[in-house]
Amino acid sequence: MHVRDYIKTKSKVKSAESHIVTAYDRELAALSNLLNQMGSSVVDLVVIAEGLLGGKPAKNTKDFDKALTLYKKVVLLEKEAQMQAIKMLALRNPVASDLLYVASAIKVAGMLERMGELAVKITKKFSKLQQVPHKSVLKNMEKLADQVSKMIHASVKAFDSEDPSKSKKVMQLEDVVDDIFSEVSKQIQGDMMKSPKNIPSYMQAMLIARNFERIGDHATDIAKAARYLQSDEQ
Repeated sequence: MHVRDYIKTKSKVKSAESHIVTAYDRELAALSNLLNQMGSSVVDLVVIAEGLLGGKPAKNTKDFDKALTLYKKVVLLEKEAQMQAIKMLALRNPVASDLLYVASAIKVAGMLERMGELAVKITKKFSKLQQVPHKSVLKNMEKLADQVSKMIHASVKAFDSEDPSKSKKVMQLEDVVDDIFSEVSKQIQGDMMKSPKNIPSYMQAMLIARNFERIGDHATDIAKAARYLQSDEQ
């Protein structure tokens, strides 16, 4: 083989390898984008739920329909993210660090879907709430929802980055959420004792607060997955 032909052959091999790497990077970016879309949609669902704390039944019913439509989008994104990850595992044979990210992405997508489902349950409970909690309870529940939204956003960013400080931020927010939830629980229990006839409605309010707190728990789990990835890369 002439040197010129050898150089041409090597050039073709290098070009093919470059094409494969570029396609692989695009698939990783697509997976990351799907998770970010899910995270943004789940935050939107929590914002809808937070907006219902005014307790207007007509608006609650309308927003429940809106939340249900958005949740269906989350479900579709989850399926797409999981299929993307499975395809990469089957066809791309990711290197160790990427393998862990892609495999973990399947679990993260599942957790985001469950967070969306909990947000829909919150809007549904609001649409059926007969007795609106006292303003002090509603105010704390608004704080709870706001902190949970921050947790979701921070947890997805933590999973998508190599910055351990983002995971730490989620853990700090978890402590805040736990404190607010504890305060809301005490307030609702006090209302139950003062007005036993409204106990069914107050129980629903307790479940609403609990679902906000559970969404935060899932965000913490995503941050823990991110921290595991970050420790593996160091």
